[in-house]
Amino acid sequence: MDLFLRAMLSHATLLNLKPNNPLFGSSLIEYAQIEQWNDFSATEVDANIGRWLYPRLGYRVYIPAAEEAVVAALKRSLGALNTHLSCNTYLVGHLITLADIIMGCNLSIGFRMIMTKSFTKEFPTCREILLDCGSSAKLLQDIG
Repeated sequence: MDLFLRAMLSHATLLNLKPNNPLFGSSLIEYAQIEQWNDFSATEVDANIGRWLYPRLGYRVYIPAAEEAVVAALKRSLGALNTHLSCNTYLVGHLITLADIIMGCNLSIGFRMIMTKSFTKEFPTCREILLDCGSSAKLLQDIG
């Protein structure tokens, strides 16, 4: 499933949930933090994974220098994410939120298709967000 479609579906699904659902955070400040992480996920993680992956799949022209720049940008982004997750279980608050779900969706294609184990060994906590999203019974209960 296309990454943008996943994000769109998660937003559409969550719009049908009750307004005080914990996936939106427990306060307006947490909601704002969730939106910031969603923007970070889209612009820093998903975009760089796409810029790295699409030339390899033949959808764009492969330029080695451009790939180096994209990989460096993705490493910076994953480094920031790794630093945050090394001190926090979830991106926002103490429960799984929409930010975790969207970040997990955006990271999943990278882990499956382009990021090797040697690449991701620098970012051990980034893989945990995928495991948390995939195995959360609470998430499944909240989404329905």
